[in-house]
Amino acid sequence: MPSVFKRWRSEPLEVTSDPNVIPLIDVTLVLLIIFMVITPMLQVGAAVQLPMTTHPEEIKREEKQLTVSLRHDLSVYIGDTRYATLYGDLSKFEAKMKELNARNPGRQVLIKADRRVKYGDVRNLMKSVQASGFANVGLIVDKSRRS
Repeated sequence: MPSVFKRWRSEPLEVTSDPNVIPLIDVTLVLLIIFMVITPMLQVGAAVQLPMTTHPEEIKREEKQLTVSLRHDLSVYIGDTRYATLYGDLSKFEAKMKELNARNPGRQVLIKADRRVKYGDVRNLMKSVQASGFANVGLIVDKSRRS
């Protein structure tokens, strides 16, 4: 009597040695997109076009540093907040700088000035920052892409 049910014989699966790189490519592309989106957000302070130099001095970024930006329209920023224009009423800016100096007197101030601003204007901002009680004031520049 023939059996209605057939027995299934499972044959062993063939082992393939081809690596599946599609998930690796997907993950790599996602990471690339994430870094492309996040990198511009890492800039501290207001957006300015920094002056270029061939051999800038490396300064380690620290939490204690304070960034003051001077844009091409001569507006002055502390971090991302606009406080004054350089030749306008600087009392609000100077009061905030004195308050920040009172909280942390050894703080380093880095000035980000737009490359289109005259050096005399940058110097006037430096004098105002130093008059607020900060002794350690530096300038931020960008490395020239030419070798």
